[in-house]
Amino acid sequence: MAPRILLSIPNTLSTRNLLRTNVLGQLKSAAERVILITPFADDPDFRREFVGDNVVAYPMPPYRPRLAERALFSALYNLYLSGDISETLHIFLNRWADNHPRTGQLRRVATRTLLPWARPMTPAVVAMFMHLGDGEYSELLRSEKPDVAVFSRLFLCDEIPLMRAAARAGVSTIGAVASWDNLTNKGPLVPRLDRLIVWNELMQAEAVRFHGYSAADVVVTGAAHHDLVFSGTGLRTDRAGFCGRLGLDPAKKLITYAGEDPIIAPDAPAYIEQIHRFIQGRRLSQPAQLLVRPHPQDDPRRFDRVRRLPGVAFDLPGRPSDRHWMDMSRDDLLRLYETLHHSDVVVNVTSTIVVDAAFVDTPSICIAYGDSYPETFYNAPLRFFEMNHYRYIMEAKAARVVTSALELCQALNSYLEHPCLDSEGRRRLARQIAQFDDGRSAERIASAIMAAVRSGTSAGEARSRAPAVARGRAT
Repeated sequence: MAPRILLSIPNTLSTRNLLRTNVLGQLKSAAERVILITPFADDPDFRREFVGDNVVAYPMPPYRPRLAERALFSALYNLYLSGDISETLHIFLNRWADNHPRTGQLRRVATRTLLPWARPMTPAVVAMFMHLGDGEYSELLRSEKPDVAVFSRLFLCDEIPLMRAAARAGVSTIGAVASWDNLTNKGPLVPRLDRLIVWNELMQAEAVRFHGYSAADVVVTGAAHHDLVFSGTGLRTDRAGFCGRLGLDPAKKLITYAGEDPIIAPDAPAYIEQIHRFIQGRRLSQPAQLLVRPHPQDDPRRFDRVRRLPGVAFDLPGRPSDRHWMDMSRDDLLRLYETLHHSDVVVNVTSTIVVDAAFVDTPSICIAYGDSYPETFYNAPLRFFEMNHYRYIMEAKAARVVTSALELCQALNSYLEHPCLDSEGRRRLARQIAQFDDGRSAERIASAIMAAVRSGTSAGEARSRAPAVARGRAT
């Protein structure tokens, strides 16, 4: 009998990774029923795009943990910090200490010297956390009887009650890790899942070292949204057509500033003004133009003062909405890869855009200076590049890091004059992070989900005796 598959879609990043790739299509073909649990279950656009045939959707209420639950998770987080943690979390802990002069040093000492003695208590704290509420999901799971539940955000999010309910119901659970940095910067993965799906072998090693999984329970598949670029379908427009759409000159070199979260890059408008001055002041060796692509979650009003600069083009990805954080359609993703392909240099702070640019062999410059960062050691922009996931970029020698406006100008000239500089490093990074370049990662993800279905489980046997339509509140 074909299985029933539950997909937890708590945010629009999950929508991009699982639904707007071929993962959903593969699962629809193989499953009796695909059950989406999502806050967008009643959204007309979401329903029009994804719901129908053998796909149903149920609402995911916001997760609002009470005081006791917050205390338990805080205990779990600090117990986790007292163990073998990533360099990224060491930086976060030290930054917190820098920003809290009165209590920061006390917490740092307690976490690293006292709490290790309490780590044997962790299973008991996890057990208490797991016995807390699971909303209305228990009844939903009894009605729908999924064979496997796939979670896609994982770390202290709206999925937590559903995770607990699935674990209690004995449903096979899988975590599809959303991004290359999640296993080193998000803290403990609670509840524990039966299997994880990751992009690459680097992440597999992180899951083993930092989260206690066995390598056999961590499946390396690649990332489904990368299939667009590796399958060749991500490059539809030639340079003339691309530039014409944005009012750019195809004869000039194209510098693209790719934005980040404003917490990471508070000085983004100032960086744009600096690059604009280089162009206008003819400090670059090649005639150039500037395209600004703010981060999908950023407030575009932050760039009002630079939008009026002559010769600067803007491209705002995703749809602006309070509800749909960072909602990038398939066309937005295609446009991203076209932008990177037609750019001659990409400038950013510490964005994943460096990895995306490496896929199409476009040089990247990372800015490690600014005026708006607190003047402490662990708040300095250079600390970003010591985080585990960004170390992969540095060790691959895939990008240039600049610490002043002068170095930024010099790096721009180097790449504009010699675009092949660091090309081997970019290829090395692409191989490490993408793992696969065959455009079939969505197939591997769907296969990993299907392989996790427990044949002959009590859920499957019960379903064979139950009505096919759920009694829950599918919308």
